[in-house]
Amino acid sequence: MARCNPVKTRLRDAYGDDAKYQVIGEPTTVEDANDWRRRPRISSKPGPWGWWEAASGRREKGADKGIDGRLYFHDGTKATRQIILSVKAGKLHANYVRDLRGVMEREKADLAVLLSFDKPTKPMRAEAASAGFYSSSWGQFPRLQLLTVEELLAGKGIDYPRVTGANQTYKIAPRPHLKVAEKGL
Repeated sequence: MARCNPVKTRLRDAYGDDAKYQVIGEPTTVEDANDWRRRPRISSKPGPWGWWEAASGRREKGADKGIDGRLYFHDGTKATRQIILSVKAGKLHANYVRDLRGVMEREKADLAVLLSFDKPTKPMRAEAASAGFYSSSWGQFPRLQLLTVEELLAGKGIDYPRVTGANQTYKIAPRPHLKVAEKGL
């Protein structure tokens, strides 16, 4: 879940790819994610799917106004840039992409991502492509991106400028200095 991301990041910082851990309760397969979204709500608060849906971003509280999460990044300028996340668990429609584009413009976000279970339709891809590109000194990035849960779980992420050291939210964990046992003891 979103609260685990800082811990996972610090473990990777400290131990690199050798970090061995297991997060219990976070979907790791499409089947797990489907199970999460089918769980009933216990109260008026979002169910488990609602919290996992924007795992990389901050979950909006209350009326979301078309926003399920936000991410922030830097592209080498002093300004902090914004990515809007929207999650759709049901049948997809091209109007979801048009609505997200409107939210992106209203919020003055640089990028927007629609995360869904189903693969986007051809009209959805065309609508997303019509949003154009975000340009920075690090390259061009699609302003409106469509990402499936399957792609997300397979390791595909959001395409945005990744300036080394500039997009870190937390202090990098130091690597531990492990003492090697002396020979002959």
